[in-house]
Amino acid sequence: GGEGVGAQPRSREDASSAPPRSGASAEPASSSHSSSRKTWVIPGIRVRIVKSGDHYRQKGRVHEYSNSRDEATVRLDDGGKKVRDLRGKDLETVVPSIGGTVLVVRGKYRKCKATLLDKDRD
Repeated sequence: GGEGVGAQPRSREDASSAPPRSGASAEPASSSHSSSRKTWVIPGIRVRIVKSGDHYRQKGRVHEYSNSRDEATVRLDDGGKKVRDLRGKDLETVVPSIGGTVLVVRGKYRKCKATLLDKDRD
């Protein structure tokens, strides 16, 4: 688990994407957002749609997310069209290039921004 290894912390506001890998860290998120079932889907995170259909493999940012219904609305990069009624399983994170901004999606540093310093090449 690579939480907390070597990146520059940033604010917890709207974010880029991707769970931390070795070489990414940030400051802890507030614990005031407790829910019974936390998901990795966070508004502002960059994602790729992996559900078959018209928008398969297109990238965008999560615009809204309902944890209770597991439904996301994604604003696509191309043209800004909104795609509604996507589930967490229909999406995957987009890992930026080295030096790009990531948003930690699980654990102690959830919702914190960091700079990606390195990628595992496994």
